[in-house]
Amino acid sequence: MKKKTLASMGFLKAVISGFSKFNDFSGRSSRSEFWYFFLFIFIFNLLVSALDGINFFLSILVNLIFLFLLLPYLAVSTRRLHDSGLNGWWNLIQILPPIPVLIFINLNQGWLALIFIFLWFVATAVIWSRKGDEKENKYGKVLIKEE
Repeated sequence: MKKKTLASMGFLKAVISGFSKFNDFSGRSSRSEFWYFFLFIFIFNLLVSALDGINFFLSILVNLIFLFLLLPYLAVSTRRLHDSGLNGWWNLIQILPPIPVLIFINLNQGWLALIFIFLWFVATAVIWSRKGDEKENKYGKVLIKEE
């Protein structure tokens, strides 16, 4: 008899899924799909950032690559939010830090900026790590696999 469990995805499958659904902002994504895709983008950005600043044209190429990765990342993160029942507009929390950080730095309160960035990082990690709804929600069916 086959057992049904929540879907889990490996690194390569998550990266392929992220790029193949680069413009799909509907449906749901599992935690493993989101975090593996996030890890891929993080590592890729670290490697490509090392090339930035070598020359002008390479800097332009690096910035174009970052822009190219933005849409698939936003799609995966939106589907991840959907999995836990949240609206995709929660993605806007990612652009929150620059405003208060700039204010704190201009007030010579760099320590407050660091505290704010740390709290923001913890809050966003908690949001994207939330367990997905175990039942169908308004964004789609439960992500399951047969074993």
